[in-house]
Amino acid sequence: MVRRFGTDWRDWAFVCPHCGDLATGADFEAALIESNRLGEDGKPEPHRYLGQQCIGRVSGALSMSAEHWAKTGKRGCDWCAFGLFSGPDVVVLPDGKEVYSFKMAEVEMTAEITEEEPSGT
Repeated sequence: MVRRFGTDWRDWAFVCPHCGDLATGADFEAALIESNRLGEDGKPEPHRYLGQQCIGRVSGALSMSAEHWAKTGKRGCDWCAFGLFSGPDVVVLPDGKEVYSFKMAEVEMTAEITEEEPSGT
């Protein structure tokens, strides 16, 4: 991740294999704050979700049917990397533990999203 996106985890990005949503660490941080899903210290913990869950899953997709979620206009879906369909990748953590993960986004993909954002954001 550091080689691909740099040292700021907010720039790290993964792509959901089901809905194709590309979400960064900053996206997860904002979604966790918006949905009031904070850690014991009152701060969001995006590292617990980034690459392991689709952003829709932390934004409320689990609270309703997929059809109803799609009608809300919110991003993402209810998929995770550790469910019935694990992966598609495996990441080795610094402690040697292997965890399932979504595929890392390509740098070009994140650049396209940044270019599409309105100026001033």
